[in-house]
Amino acid sequence: MYFKNFPKNWTEENFKPLFEKHGTVTSLKVEMEDESNNKGYGFVSFELSESGKKAIDELNNYKIDEQHTLYIGRFEKKSERSKKLKIEMSKGTTEKNLNKSNL
Repeated sequence: MYFKNFPKNWTEENFKPLFEKHGTVTSLKVEMEDESNNKGYGFVSFELSESGKKAIDELNNYKIDEQHTLYIGRFEKKSERSKKLKIEMSKGTTEKNLNKSNL
């Protein structure tokens, strides 16, 4: 799973207890710029898919502080994200065209 939008000084140690509440964590990685600052995203895997679903349900939009609301979701390959984006954009274009024709 992929997560983002958290304080720059957070590491795996900050996330470990948060994620372990939802099940056994098999891997956890926060991408780091240097020793004290992260890149703003990371990855987590759970032993059971049900634990991952529970973590998404309970932690997505989790308010870390006034400036950071955690996003957590299923990791998607770039090709999957691109395909979804194209579909969403084509729907938006169709809706705009329909709205213009109603004028």
